[in-house]
Amino acid sequence: MSLYEKVVEVYRVAKNYSQSYENGNRSSKRTDELNDAFINNVVQPIFSQDKGYTIKTEHSIACAYGDTFKMDVVVYKKDKIVAMFPLKAIERSYNKNRFNFANTIVGEAYRIWGKPGIPDREKTLVAAVDWIPYEVMVGKEKTERTKLARISSENLTRMAASFGYPNSKHISVKIQFDYDEMSNKITNIDKGSVIKFMKELEEWEDNFEQ
Repeated sequence: MSLYEKVVEVYRVAKNYSQSYENGNRSSKRTDELNDAFINNVVQPIFSQDKGYTIKTEHSIACAYGDTFKMDVVVYKKDKIVAMFPLKAIERSYNKNRFNFANTIVGEAYRIWGKPGIPDREKTLVAAVDWIPYEVMVGKEKTERTKLARISSENLTRMAASFGYPNSKHISVKIQFDYDEMSNKITNIDKGSVIKFMKELEEWEDNFEQ
């Protein structure tokens, strides 16, 4: 399996669960499947245990509003957060909800960065990863061509810096491809977005200093 296929295979794992179980796309088990596939195919090869990294899922982190909230995947080295990954795999009705999805990413960014001085937060990479097919179902039979609500990674990173985390980075990653519901096949992967994302992860790991 190529690098590109490994990254988008994460989507198919989640999609297969949704199709196999009633209300599968709302199940916490689907989230577990998505997280595990993402760790195995994307995170673990870069942030490996051999290098001293620990990977946690559905992990509670400090929130700017107070108390904590759960992050899908978190990478630690000792007690320092190296990287965090909010993950979303879009299956249907994207266009009417695309700005709500965008609001969620920005809101999560504030929850992560909005309180200065959180000790585990400096020099942390946050990558909000969205898998969005070029075409998704709307209702039971109709499909729509997705129209991305793009979010500036530069602005998200500026938010981190403005609250006192100048060495941290926050990126929005949109991975697109064609998915065929009948054959369960993924084709026409946007390889450029995959290459850019994986390069960001590799460079972050290369430059990380405990």
